Formats: sequence, structure tokens, C-alpha cells
Amino acid sequence: MPESAEAERNAEVVRRYLRVFETKDVAEFDELLAEDVLVHGAGFHGRGRRHPEAAVLTAGLSDCRVQVDDLFSAGDRVTVAFTLTYTHDRSGRDLTMTGVKSYRLREGRIAEFWGRDRPLRPPPPGRTRARTDSALLTGPIRRPGDSADLA
Repeated sequence: MPESAEAERNAEVVRRYLRVFETKDVAEFDELLAEDVLVHGAGFHGRGRRHPEAAVLTAGLSDCRVQVDDLFSAGDRVTVAFTLTYTHDRSGRDLTMTGVKSYRLREGRIAEFWGRDRPLRPPPPGRTRARTDSALLTGPIRRPGDSADLA
């Protein structure tokens, strides 16, 4: 498979993974995550789908909206900068979390990922909700040599 086709396919797998945070359909992880997925982040290292499932099903938070701020894909790697906005169930307030995650894919599934994110907090002044249209989880893939946003 040409590298650009592999990069496209892998980017779509990661987009589908992020959509699960909105849909809470963790059964989709069977198709998207290797059974022994290795998770690294903020002092945590674990293996298995239960770790991403726990992140999706966090108690007290609902109505997750995912915004992909940037996505870069090359070969078996995909890196995403993102913003998640949740509704805090008790207060009804929106809380946001920003982060960057890097994914390594194997045979069309996420085999390993690393990440760093900022804790949930109220959104910045003037921004009350994340965009929720389908364009958030689609869009161009950046590849080595792309310079569209550097000007």
C-alpha cells in the first residue's frame, strides 16, 4: 500500500477513535484498538482496551464534543492536537481539555499511544461550546513538507 494511502487509512482510524468519545460506543474499540493496546501518558503506562474505555465512560461528564485542532499522519504514525468539551453533570457547566496524542498503528488498529493533556477547566471567555459539526473529525492530513499554515 502506498504510504499516502496508509496515512489516510490510519488518520481515519484515529478520527473514528475520537468519535467514540462523543458516541460512547466503546464496542467500536474492537475494530479500532489492538486488544493489547499500550497506553502512555502523564506518568501512567498500561496495556489493554479497558484504559481507553474508562476515559470515554468517565462518571459525571456527558455530552462530549471533540474538536480536532490539528492532525498529522505519516506511515504508521498519527499525531493529533485536540480539544474535548464536556458538560459537567452536576453544575451543567462546560469543561474543556486540550491535548496532543501520538498514535502508532499496526494492521489498521491503534497499537500504542502517548499523550499529554491539560486538565478539564471552564472554556476561555467568549467560547461557550465546542463546534459540533461533522467537519471537526474530517479534514486535511498534514504530511512532511506541508507548509500551508507556515505563511
